Amino acid sequence: MAHINILIEVLNPEELIKHRKGKFIGSLISTSLSHESLKKKVEKEVCKKVIKELKNNLDKAFKKEGVAAHLKISSTY
Repeated sequence: MAHINILIEVLNPEELIKHRKGKFIGSLISTSLSHESLKKKVEKEVCKKVIKELKNNLDKAFKKEGVAAHLKISSTY
């Protein structure tokens, strides 16, 4: 069985929250949580999105190429 490991470290959690949720909410969240807590929450959400996209795209690519395979994607936070 082949394995692929992907490590994700978000370096700009405050900027991502400000960009996605608006500046007011971003500044409110960043002041109420520590940098590490905020970073963990953002990394968790990023991982969820990456997993969803990987599953969708890999399933399509496997079907297109005629690959019959079991695909298991998981994450740890």
